[in-house]
Amino acid sequence: MCEIVKRSVHLALVLGIVMMVIPASSAQEPMMVGLQFRPIYQNKLFKSGNIDIVQNNASFTVRQKFGYSWGMVIRTPLGKKMTFESGINYIKRNYTFGLDDLDSVFSTSANFAIIEYEIPFAALVHVRLTDDIYVNSSAGISLNIFKRSEIEYVDNLAYGFERKAWMNLALNANIGAEYRTENSGYFYIGSSYQLPFSKLIILTGEYFRNIGSEKVTTEMNLGFFTLDLKYYLPVREG
Repeated sequence: MCEIVKRSVHLALVLGIVMMVIPASSAQEPMMVGLQFRPIYQNKLFKSGNIDIVQNNASFTVRQKFGYSWGMVIRTPLGKKMTFESGINYIKRNYTFGLDDLDSVFSTSANFAIIEYEIPFAALVHVRLTDDIYVNSSAGISLNIFKRSEIEYVDNLAYGFERKAWMNLALNANIGAEYRTENSGYFYIGSSYQLPFSKLIILTGEYFRNIGSEKVTTEMNLGFFTLDLKYYLPVREG
């Protein structure tokens, strides 16, 4: 895992240097700065973050809820139809951890969140449909930095998550469309999927019965889909 972190840091530094040395004046498009908001929604196809474990008639479940991400993006031109994009994002993924004792009527649930900071690096390809509308597709990687481990208690249930490392590398893919204006900036809508290269979060739950306890430990899949909403500020000349 330490080797993965080292490679991630080295790759981030290389991509950052490339972004800084690319001359914006060599392309027709200007360097732009924007803001983005990304709702994170449940994905039934890949079952991202969902867990079902039954142990000695104790049923443990984890269900992904609505989450969100917001941050800043910087777009640097690579040519007439390509740009390089990076930035920094705050990501909050929300979950419900549930317990059902199948030998009794006892059940309980609690909400928890996994918070991380994302530094994405992506290459975008733009295809012009009309004078003002473009469709985009992109692919790249991101460095994800996770918040420290946490443990919580509710009723007879103790639960929490532990990170294997403080940083992870993930693959990003995106498709969308944008409306470009000369004086009001660019307006973008699309969708993204993030696939981590490894499972960094270990979830632990322990149910304390009248006699004894049941404890489960499992790794969480943190891949997710988002709806991407971006606004790029207009470039002022002179």
